[in-house]
Amino acid sequence: MGKDKIKIKFIFIFLILLFCLLCILVTLLIFAIVNGSQESSNIVSITSQPQSPIVQEIIEKYECTYIKEENNTIYLTFSKDLYNENGTSNEEFFKNLIDELTKFFERENFILIDEDKNININVVYDDINNKYNIIINDIENFFEKTDGNNYINVENTQIAKYTNLYENNKYLRKLNIYDDFFSSIEEDLGEGIDLKDGYVSYLDDSIRIRTVPTGAVKNIIFTDKYDGDITSTINTDMDLKQIAEIEPTYNFGSVKEGYLGYRNDSYYYFFYDDEISIYTYSYKNNSTFEDILEEYIETGDLDIFSKRLKNRWQAYDLFEYDEGKATLHVLYSTRGVEINIKENDFKGITFYQNYYFTDYSKSLVKNGIVSFNNNVDLVHKIEMDRREKIVK
Repeated sequence: MGKDKIKIKFIFIFLILLFCLLCILVTLLIFAIVNGSQESSNIVSITSQPQSPIVQEIIEKYECTYIKEENNTIYLTFSKDLYNENGTSNEEFFKNLIDELTKFFERENFILIDEDKNININVVYDDINNKYNIIINDIENFFEKTDGNNYINVENTQIAKYTNLYENNKYLRKLNIYDDFFSSIEEDLGEGIDLKDGYVSYLDDSIRIRTVPTGAVKNIIFTDKYDGDITSTINTDMDLKQIAEIEPTYNFGSVKEGYLGYRNDSYYYFFYDDEISIYTYSYKNNSTFEDILEEYIETGDLDIFSKRLKNRWQAYDLFEYDEGKATLHVLYSTRGVEINIKENDFKGITFYQNYYFTDYSKSLVKNGIVSFNNNVDLVHKIEMDRREKIVK
């Protein structure tokens, strides 16, 4: 009988423990269900919210064309250029677009590239100041350092318009045939007299010639002592009024101003009542110069720049280099560029209307690295300087 009581007691304890275990399991199950329900509710709540706009949507919001993304680099076509056609900036447009894009690159750098317009915008996060810095075409504060008029005008600049003048002069014809080298007419001219102003006088001072270090003729002047044809339509017996009537499409001057200026494929012609001044010129890709220039802008080594110009690009009117003062003045009038550098300032390099622009030289102007004089033909300028000295 005692054994039966013990057995009953054991069973009773077992049932109590089983009941407790079941209660624990039920509690856990209820907790899991409730918790799972809450998580499910949270998920539904999250997924029910509208998605944040993606990068492409922001770009298209600004009417730009999205192309692709590679890591943190976005390729696109901007709907606007950095400057408008009237020279006003689109700084606000680019700033607003970039501000909206920064939310996708929290505390990260990113790049915007428009290959068609040659615009590269590097947006760099500044940890110290907790802000983004905008660097356009490698220039920080781009709109403060560039000129809108230059940015637009360099795309549209053109050399003086062409006039159909055909040389009918033996000296001009020979120069044209033999790449302007003085040696082609030297025997015809005979012995010359150095005038000590860069010119040499020939044939009883009826012709004056200035050359450059390459041996080419830069400027040939027919004085009032010269008699003969210059072009197929103009000779030395004509006055300015007659010339203007025969060839009315002049680029420079007027009868009232006392001179007429023209350009054909080979020469710039300037006609006066007392002389005719003619310049040989080149309007083609200045690849040698731009290679030298690119190296200088990258290194800032003025000494090497001056040496390479003097040795490799010798068509200059004047060359002055002072190593001690770190100044360089080189004039290439018939190529349309003047270099007048002080304190290694690239702005001392000025392109003129008659420079043959490439994408590289245009970019230098657009990015405010060099100077640009859109309204001046450098051949015309140095000719006016020459005449002013004569008048004085």
